[in-house]
Amino acid sequence: MKVRIGVAAGAGATDDPHGFLRLVDALDDLGYDSVWVPDVITASVFDPVA
Repeated sequence: MKVRIGVAAGAGATDDPHGFLRLVDALDDLGYDSVWVPDVITASVFDPVA
């Protein structure tokens, strides 16, 4: 059985797009499988899909 581990970044983690990309790179280097971001549409945060 394979267990995958992800990290929930939280609403404040996406305030700085460059910082968020550094976080994603660091987590990838550590072997994490995914980074989850909040889907709150009323907050003024970086949208990774845009």
